[in-house]
Amino acid sequence: MEFQVQIPTNDAVNGKRPAQDLNTTANETNYPNKVHVLQFTDVTNPFELKKAIIGGQDEELSKLLFLDAALIKSLSQIHLAIVKSYTNETKKTNNLGAEIVFNLWWKRNLNDAFRQFGLTEKTQSVIVLGFGFSDLQSFTSSASKFVSGSAVSADEPIGNFCDEERLRKVFKLNKEEDTLKGVMERMATRDIL
Repeated sequence: MEFQVQIPTNDAVNGKRPAQDLNTTANETNYPNKVHVLQFTDVTNPFELKKAIIGGQDEELSKLLFLDAALIKSLSQIHLAIVKSYTNETKKTNNLGAEIVFNLWWKRNLNDAFRQFGLTEKTQSVIVLGFGFSDLQSFTSSASKFVSGSAVSADEPIGNFCDEERLRKVFKLNKEEDTLKGVMERMATRDIL
């Protein structure tokens, strides 16, 4: 799956003009304007993958972000984190992947965010985000090189591997709240509360 990130301008939010393509913002932040997404299930190497990421020896890994799919309910959740990463004036990190992980979390603690969304020995399904790839095929080839598991069809929605009970617990949602709405509200309002 491939999507171009669209960042609304302040005027667009007020209804004065349509959303602006990210190309100008991407050049100002050195962030790429295309993000590719791929899901894997039946992953057998999450621990080895985590060690390789921490080791940081492979430059190709720096263009990829690996997320535990258990806390991702929808592609909207990922999109909100990406948009916040591009538009927040004050960055928590100097790395796009780390910034996205931080913006997926509803608290202001980067270590907690990595603990929740990062890979663990128990990770069975992984969502991979790719930045700066020229096309979907080069991204898919790169991601498949690192993840030992079954790539999920692009027709299958992001969120099918979500552990909703765990998601509700870590985002402290009450029984009456809609899961996705509650998660998105907490993510969106973290910096203003």
